[in-house]
Amino acid sequence: MNDTPISNRVKQAVDDLDLEAKVAAAAEAAELAVLRGVEKAAGYAHDHRSDIDSLLDRASSLIDTRTDGRYADRVGRVRGQVASGVARLAERRAVDPDPDD
Repeated sequence: MNDTPISNRVKQAVDDLDLEAKVAAAAEAAELAVLRGVEKAAGYAHDHRSDIDSLLDRASSLIDTRTDGRYADRVGRVRGQVASGVARLAERRAVDPDPDD
């Protein structure tokens, strides 16, 4: 029977497998993937801003029509928040120095 405490054995196994470095590398890769995704979404939001605004207008209008305007204030607030979020996202896009690429 091993007299070494389990916590010490687990720590030794983590050290032997170099888990700390592997977790750090995985976290860095995940962060880069998220940043690339945000960049792509920001570019899409920027390039299709008028389409998004049009969709928001149509959706708001449809909801107002179907609910006889009962929720017009709420729908207007939500529409404004979504439009604001899209604007902030579009501002985060990467600026391509050579748009012909």
